[in-house]
Amino acid sequence: PTVVFDFLSVHYLMKMRFTLFALASTFAIAANAATLNARASAEVQTCVNDLTSLQNQLKITANAVNTYLSAAGSDGAVGVLNSEQALIDTVDGAGASCCTIHSAVSDDEAASLISVSQVLAVDVESALNALVAKKGEFDAVENTTPAVKADLEKLQPKVDTLTGCILTAMPESRHNDVAEYITKINSAFSNVNAAFKI
Repeated sequence: PTVVFDFLSVHYLMKMRFTLFALASTFAIAANAATLNARASAEVQTCVNDLTSLQNQLKITANAVNTYLSAAGSDGAVGVLNSEQALIDTVDGAGASCCTIHSAVSDDEAASLISVSQVLAVDVESALNALVAKKGEFDAVENTTPAVKADLEKLQPKVDTLTGCILTAMPESRHNDVAEYITKINSAFSNVNAAFKI
């Protein structure tokens, strides 16, 4: 019985020690994030926030496209088109804030912008690839493909402006990090443009 008690006691103490270590790590991560936010300029923080909102809208638009079926007809297509317009508006908002950064950002700010740009590139690819995959469904409903095409023609220049402003804000040593994600975004636009004959 004494051995069992000792084993359980040791096991309990080890478990408590691990839990306390995990909590300490969590607080340390949170403290570092708070410190980063405190160091970020208002312009950069607003830009990051708007890019995060853009990521969310890209996911919403991708979902609207992925779930669309031609059987839903023109009424169903309205939901997709409304989501695309919301996306265009969100890109406008992100561009307005990110293009107010007129000088190279700090290393911490650059790391934050690069991190959000990495996710942004993936979300842009997903949304545009969804449009390519659903083109047959759009073709089956009168006037839907031309409407989607018109939205794409509005969207790309705004995205180009946004990514250009992010690149300009980067220290020269970090340009390649952002350029990698911009290349992915441009490639996704090339694919969707080919599909919709833009």
